[in-house]
Amino acid sequence: MPRPLRGRSDRVGSFEVEHHQAEEGRYRRQARESLHQVHQGNHGRGESGGWGSGKQPQADNIDRAVKKGTGELPGVSYEEVTYEGYGPGGIAILIDALTDNRNRTTGEIRHILTKSGGRMAEAGSVQWMFHQKGAISIPKSAADEETVLNVVLDAGAEDASTDDPEVYEITTSPQAFEAVKAALQAKNIATQSAELAKVPQTTITLSEKDAEQALKLMEALEDNDDVQRVSSNLDIADEVLARIQA
Repeated sequence: MPRPLRGRSDRVGSFEVEHHQAEEGRYRRQARESLHQVHQGNHGRGESGGWGSGKQPQADNIDRAVKKGTGELPGVSYEEVTYEGYGPGGIAILIDALTDNRNRTTGEIRHILTKSGGRMAEAGSVQWMFHQKGAISIPKSAADEETVLNVVLDAGAEDASTDDPEVYEITTSPQAFEAVKAALQAKNIATQSAELAKVPQTTITLSEKDAEQALKLMEALEDNDDVQRVSSNLDIADEVLARIQA
């Protein structure tokens, strides 16, 4: 069954980057996000929605980021930036970044898009194609189907899919997201991931060649240290994805 590729942790069959340099990049991104949260007045270390089930940052990296944010260490100021672009076959792409140098990040994102058959888009030309939804994945080993459906739907979830053989996929409005998470926690039902994702209103199915190029483009974007999330309206069938990754 085809599925839209929506974001870093929700992308079906995303390429796993296992080498040490990529892990360090994830640590830097998470530490940067912690620093940004401190600047926003949030000193907690709650669940992050951007990296899925990847390794957590080392404690000293987080502590260093928090100290920078509170002024205990000299630091830099980060800003959130969303870039809009098009990829192979005309797919729409949203790139959420957190950067201390907008000009540098803009140049890097433009280079990655251009090199991979894409291009930057004007502000607003892509954003309207997506809406924000709560996306929660629950391992099927965590609870039986009836229990999960009763809990999430009673808490205000919009949809609950059981099609995936390994997880229940729950969709909520942004307003009901925290309530659904809290209801699951109250019942001791573990989640695999929980995030506010940018979901495409419509999707595009590409040829296998273009789909492979599009996946490589998104992987290259995700490998950039400043990039927090990549969302697209690419729709790809499981069997096509399996051939690409073979």
